[in-house]
Amino acid sequence: MNSTAITRISSSKAAFDKLAPAASKGESNAKDPPKAAPPKRKERPWKLRHVRTFTRDFKEVKHTPRYCYVCRAQCRDDEHFAKHLEAHGSEFRFLRQVEDYIVEEPLFQIRLDYRPDFAKTLVYVKNVSPHPVVLLNMAYLHLADGQLMTLFESEKRIPWGSFSTFSFSSCLLSELERNFALILVGMANPKTEILEQYNVQVTELCHFLGEQLVLKKPPIHCPALNHYPVPAVGQQLHKNDFSPKSKFPGAKELLEQLAEFKQEGLNPANYIQYLNVLNQIEDYDLQVEYTKYRIKEARLVPGISEKFYRLSIDQFQVAPTMLDEECNVKVIIPSEFEPRCFMGTIHKIHPDYMVIHMNAPPEPSPFYTVVFECNRLTFQMEYFALSLLAKTDLEKLLFPKPPVEKKIKFERFDWFSKNVATNTEQMSAVRNIVNRTAFPAPYILFGPPGTGKTSTLVEAVIQIWKLQPKANVLVAASSNFACDEFTKRLLEFIPATDVFRFLSKACEKNMLNMNEAVVDISNLASGTYATPSWHDIYNSRVVVATVTMCGRLAQAKIDPNHFSYIFIDEAGSTKEISALVPIAGIGTNGKEITASVVLSGDPKQLGPMIRHEFLRHTVQEVSMLERLMNHDIYLKNPATGHYNYLVITKLLNNFRSNKHMLQFSNYAFYDGDLRPCGPAFATDWAIGWSELPRKSFPLFFHAIRGQTEKDAHSSSLYNRQEADQIIAYIKIILSTEINGRTVGENDIGVISPYTKQVHHIKSLVKDNNWDQVEVGSTEQYQGREKPIILISTVRSGTSTVGFLNNEKRLNVAITRARALMIIVGNPDTLQRDIYWYSMLKYCVDNGAFKGCSFKLVPPFKQEATGNDNKDW
Repeated sequence: MNSTAITRISSSKAAFDKLAPAASKGESNAKDPPKAAPPKRKERPWKLRHVRTFTRDFKEVKHTPRYCYVCRAQCRDDEHFAKHLEAHGSEFRFLRQVEDYIVEEPLFQIRLDYRPDFAKTLVYVKNVSPHPVVLLNMAYLHLADGQLMTLFESEKRIPWGSFSTFSFSSCLLSELERNFALILVGMANPKTEILEQYNVQVTELCHFLGEQLVLKKPPIHCPALNHYPVPAVGQQLHKNDFSPKSKFPGAKELLEQLAEFKQEGLNPANYIQYLNVLNQIEDYDLQVEYTKYRIKEARLVPGISEKFYRLSIDQFQVAPTMLDEECNVKVIIPSEFEPRCFMGTIHKIHPDYMVIHMNAPPEPSPFYTVVFECNRLTFQMEYFALSLLAKTDLEKLLFPKPPVEKKIKFERFDWFSKNVATNTEQMSAVRNIVNRTAFPAPYILFGPPGTGKTSTLVEAVIQIWKLQPKANVLVAASSNFACDEFTKRLLEFIPATDVFRFLSKACEKNMLNMNEAVVDISNLASGTYATPSWHDIYNSRVVVATVTMCGRLAQAKIDPNHFSYIFIDEAGSTKEISALVPIAGIGTNGKEITASVVLSGDPKQLGPMIRHEFLRHTVQEVSMLERLMNHDIYLKNPATGHYNYLVITKLLNNFRSNKHMLQFSNYAFYDGDLRPCGPAFATDWAIGWSELPRKSFPLFFHAIRGQTEKDAHSSSLYNRQEADQIIAYIKIILSTEINGRTVGENDIGVISPYTKQVHHIKSLVKDNNWDQVEVGSTEQYQGREKPIILISTVRSGTSTVGFLNNEKRLNVAITRARALMIIVGNPDTLQRDIYWYSMLKYCVDNGAFKGCSFKLVPPFKQEATGNDNKDW
């Protein structure tokens, strides 16, 4: 066993031994248990020094193996190129050209991070230039043998003050006391190129020699998933818009069966078949949508770096609303004989263009055929999960009866969180989760906005880690953001050696935005993606992954008895079939249920997003959490008004929002149960602001009759007048203090339900150089919060409110702010919806409105049209 492994085992045991005696003590008043000490990192075995920085006019060049990018010299052969590099000298002197300009101060700031476990050196590059954004395009290392090695060639966009990363093998630095030249090439703007050189001097060679002894553990093996093709009858029904007149064999029978299932609702008898067919409909619908994005005569513009190309959005016949990053792209050069195909992926999507990263540069051509391929991995994982559940006792797990009250094993707790220690509902939830009071039924943590769902789950996981040394925990969430936040909180108390963050390859390019401590205990710790080993999984007490990535564990045939607990955070926004992915084959073994399942979320906030009209009002748009909460054992007892504490806890203390901002959603959605408990310094500091119509009421509605617009390249809507009003308020907030408090850009969030409005406001924010003001959709802000929230509702002068008629979308939008909320919209249009009418009435009744005058009229009953949900 190597020394690193020995250190890890002993540090984990020592950390546990410190906490173990606390289990026998009486219940305490939240004494602060010792936090886990972060693992010690070896001293960096080098000295780093900035040498010089040049800027010069950018020139388009064709890269070849014998081209020196630094001085733009094209050599005729290998011998000539070797002599050219020799002229640069052992420390790689720049051969300055006449047009180069010397810059005294570095435009980048770099840090090298030695990763002995992976024989890697990770390079952090920070933008410290006067420019709001720079591009980092290339990096070179001048080696001991005189070669100039390309470390990476890409297009990394770095806003001011932010980082980007790349890595290389530490074994390249193999000569003691020698200065290795590290050269960065970037762009300050489209016309100006940056060259910056650093010298790296190795001071301790022993570190690198030792890397040759690092034992690489074999990665887990995931057999290929079945393709799970959509049956022909399902495809034909979709093509005929689910008409009952379809004459395709089996079509009529399938429609009748689906109608019967819909009337019955999910039950143990139809569970597998019903979810399977609905998923096939959604799967095929997405495949059909992707075929509409095919461009027959596309123009691709080469990017600054090789293999990167730009494709303008205006070339699409249909707005590519469903495309996302990492989608596969096929670029075809038409030919009379045999078309040539080149594969790539979408690297980045901007409002007006997308960047495509090709595996190999396509041959020059005036036009290409571009085809986008739907990534079906999530669907395949869901079908696979259903197949694993076919033998499981579904009634016990998913249609449970009231549990028998068991003897409590763990009664006394030393709380890690002071907030949890003083919160009756959170303490009750943690006790019941640790003691598995609901098993084999799922335990539900019902957490309205700002009530501390994640804090409760984190406390429960830490208590399991402390009190049950042989218990292992899997934590899943629908988003990487939620997984990273959960991991970060765990690391405050659990040793890093006991936590593993399982990331997808798609996360590799977002490393600069990730917490370094989280990256360190993930399969990106080497600086590049690596498939985790069974050692990573089995030697970690807690594994954190997205819902989809959890399916990899079942695919690799993990021991189904390994995890004792499976936590699914954000379960309210996850499809029922998606929530099965972290459970099937991981918490089940044939008929047996092997793990205690915990679902956390809020059925009153946004649920699964469903696109196809046929799937609306079916179980496909209902989360497992919401369905179970309508199941008998999870309902409130009408006689007592309380939930069965053995299976569900509703959190009641809201720590996020000012009491006036909480009041509407509290009574509209949560039966008036919530209690405002946020600290005054965080929730009340905007009271008295000069712009408030009512000075003691830190929210208001700004009435404006703007114009709803739609451009030719998007099905989404935008409203210029509302956007301008939002920008005007941001200028006021940033230019003047609020009650003596200076507001930073990162204190401000802007929400709009419409993607096009989000893009429009983002462009205006960018024009004002507000890099930290965050603009996003309602979906993107679910689970988030900001001190100040501004909302643009967009809809104006239309006969309906479109998909704004979803009360869950309203609830999410108005519960993100801590201290100040401004809503901008057309009251004449919005009050056509009953919930928006109620929100407007709440503002009017409290004197919290300004802008144009309007008359509040009770709404007529509005029927949603088929297009209401397609305008986003």
